[in-house]
Amino acid sequence: MKKLLLLVTLVTIGFIPIKSAAQVQVSINIGSQPLWGPVGYDYVDYYYLPEIESYYYVPSRQFIYH
Repeated sequence: MKKLLLLVTLVTIGFIPIKSAAQVQVSINIGSQPLWGPVGYDYVDYYYLPEIESYYYVPSRQFIYH
């Protein structure tokens, strides 16, 4: 009798709707151009910065010095 009561209780609890409060937001900007880049270019891989004599590699967001 205890097993039957336990089974009925578990089945009843299984049908009760439970409100989930978890929300996930993923925002990925792969290859997005930097805001400080020149206007008019839709996409480039490199920017040359003559002031510091270096390149900026957009996909990995890193500066390359020579």
